[in-house]
Amino acid sequence: MKFNTPCKYSKNQQNFISSKIQFCTNPGNNYQFVRSVSRIPKNEVILIEYPCATLYGEEEIDRGLQTIQKYFILAEGEKNHQGITTLYPRIEDIYTYPRTPLIKQIHKIINNIVKTLQNTKKNTPAIQKLLDFFSKYTKTEIEFYYAKYIFNAFEGFSYGPLTLPYLAKFNHSCNSNIAFTFDKQSGGNDCWVKMYKLNTLLTYNFFIILINSFIW
Repeated sequence: MKFNTPCKYSKNQQNFISSKIQFCTNPGNNYQFVRSVSRIPKNEVILIEYPCATLYGEEEIDRGLQTIQKYFILAEGEKNHQGITTLYPRIEDIYTYPRTPLIKQIHKIINNIVKTLQNTKKNTPAIQKLLDFFSKYTKTEIEFYYAKYIFNAFEGFSYGPLTLPYLAKFNHSCNSNIAFTFDKQSGGNDCWVKMYKLNTLLTYNFFIILINSFIW
């Protein structure tokens, strides 16, 4: 299949967002979504994004803790960044986002992970450095960023969790109208249109992505 690469996109840049799409926020629940603001031809690339947080090439200690460690660092230094702070839940949601049974278990999960790491016979400097990092933060802060990880990170299999803040804002639909590919060589992700309508919600199928995104 031939994709229509955006003419304004240079391989020297990383992220590209088409001017034909708009990122919006629902004022009622603070959820975000993406819609088309102009007619988009089939197979036109509307988003190219590189992960802002990945564990590829790193020693694996705990994927969740290692990923949210990157979230803390990115958020603290974030200026015009692609958006760890814009991912749901956002800072204004820190005390109000839904505490589902899974979310309620987050701190228990983290405590179990920490105890396991502390008691491991191979407590390496890397493990101790990770534990020391989280000792600076409160339970609420750690739960908050772990919720961001659960809600937004994509399964990268051998690449580890991939965090793509722009792509994460597209909603799910079993009858999706966009598709997604992953370029193993560059680490970039292309989001392209399957069908198009003006002022329509742009959606993709999470389940298909989990199955197929690392085949290309």
